[in-house]
Amino acid sequence: MVAIVVLAVSAAAVWGVLTLGRRPGFAAAADKLHSHDTAQQLEGIVAMCRIADRSKHLRRQLCIDELCAIVRRNDIDVAAQRAVLESIAARLRSDGETSWSEHNFVFSGATLHEIDFSSVVVTGSARFTGATFAGAAVFTDAILAGVAAFDELLFKGSAKFDGVVFGGTGTFDDVTFEREVDFTDATFANAGAFGDTTFRKNAHFERATFREAGRFDCARFDADARFEGAKFLADCRFRGTRFSGTAGFESARFGGRAGFGSCRFARNAAFRGASFDRDADFGSATFSGRTDFADTRFRGTAWFVDVWFGGDTLFSAARFTESTRFTGAAFTGAVSTFERADFGSAAVTFEYPNHWGPPAPQFDWDGLVSMKPANIAPQDWPPNSDPRNELPD
Repeated sequence: MVAIVVLAVSAAAVWGVLTLGRRPGFAAAADKLHSHDTAQQLEGIVAMCRIADRSKHLRRQLCIDELCAIVRRNDIDVAAQRAVLESIAARLRSDGETSWSEHNFVFSGATLHEIDFSSVVVTGSARFTGATFAGAAVFTDAILAGVAAFDELLFKGSAKFDGVVFGGTGTFDDVTFEREVDFTDATFANAGAFGDTTFRKNAHFERATFREAGRFDCARFDADARFEGAKFLADCRFRGTRFSGTAGFESARFGGRAGFGSCRFARNAAFRGASFDRDADFGSATFSGRTDFADTRFRGTAWFVDVWFGGDTLFSAARFTESTRFTGAAFTGAVSTFERADFGSAAVTFEYPNHWGPPAPQFDWDGLVSMKPANIAPQDWPPNSDPRNELPD
């Protein structure tokens, strides 16, 4: 009996959707929407929104699909597109008379001249894959609880995602931000993905929270990357990422494994006061500018194998709890200091450095090698250069 009732309800819902398109009001609104006359389009937008407000579930979704389709048209008038987006946004905010929040919105491939989705709430999906944001894109304080797909698209104007809550997956893979982008105080409840993404101007992630995996593999930051106070509560990956401006991770927290292997830091890299609760991998990274890990806490394995430190390098007052490896590292800056660093009791090695100054890195036991902790290798201090770098006789 239950199955029969469910089938009856489903059949009624499907019949309502199928017959909606045949109803004069819907058909007339759709015709105006797809007109090439701007005045007709604007009338169609108002009419379709009214029909959607009076409809529910699948029938309302059909109206929304028509509105999204007109946004995706390449020849749509800017005023008409703005009217559609403003009408949708008004129905996604808490003060709207009718809520469309539970529905799905597909703007994939569209050229969006300007969009203001600040403070909207979408519990369905919001898909922008392959779109171009030609003007400003504002999503400040929005709640995107379902799938939020922003992959393979271009932001030509400024992009504001400050305070946004991504309740589902928030993906920005293979995106180009040509202007400044702001994710300050944003929250990614599930995976946040920025793989192969290019940031042409400053990128702000201050105090952003990644509750699940945060992925920035092979991303490019052409200007400053600001992650001060950010929280990566699960694993995060920046493998192969290029930082051309300042990379600011001061007071950031890494709750899972942190992967910065093969990264290139062209200017200042600031990790002062950061906390790595699990393994931190910087293997084969290149630091060309000032590198600051002062007061940083490494609670897991710290891996700096084959790292190149080209500028001033500060590990003063850093704390290392587990195994730590600087094997094959190169220290070539004017100042390299580990003074007041706490190396704990686990194995620590500086063996076979690629370069050991001059000037040589500074340690608390300089001038009194007998004070060097026994867990730090090599036992014969200072370390000898990697024999692979020695010239043949």
